[in-house]
Amino acid sequence: MTGNNDGACEVTAIQRVIGVSHSDTIALLKTTYQLMNGKYKPINQIITTESGEMLK
Repeated sequence: MTGNNDGACEVTAIQRVIGVSHSDTIALLKTTYQLMNGKYKPINQIITTESGEMLK
């Protein structure tokens, strides 16, 4: 749950970006949320290839 071992409660959601069919994955959208004041707030969002390379 915590990505950088700083004691903060974090969770990462991964969503597939698909093309015409479900088997046509274009990229992955990764959003990291951190628990702040009792609510999860997005703190980071990146788009990567299926192999994990960050897209620019």
